[in-house]
Amino acid sequence: MTAIKGLVLISWVWEFMLSSPGVWGMMTWPLPGSNNIVLIDSYALFGIASLVVGVVLYKGLDIRAAGAIAPLGLPAIVYAFVIWSYGMTREPLEAGLMFFLTGLAALLSPLLAVQRLAEFWELLL
Repeated sequence: MTAIKGLVLISWVWEFMLSSPGVWGMMTWPLPGSNNIVLIDSYALFGIASLVVGVVLYKGLDIRAAGAIAPLGLPAIVYAFVIWSYGMTREPLEAGLMFFLTGLAALLSPLLAVQRLAEFWELLL
């Protein structure tokens, strides 16, 4: 087993622990009203995204294949506008901004697979 496969297996344990509250919350709806949809679904989306990336890395596929998770950024952007519109948290501006930037990062993630853009980001970071 290569080192990357060992890291992927360890990351699956973390992914399971971090996405389990999403599955539990989707079944039990522990929060009042529509807060369950906005604040709990993001855990399930994280679980799906990390599972896809883990499978891609474990199988040794090109990381560009993980670009299929980019549409998962759309619900996060929608949740941002819902938080802003209805003031669903104590700090709706910051919470909505967090969801919006996370969704935007997911939507733009396939651009990192383009070679020139990847070189540009390496220079910046």
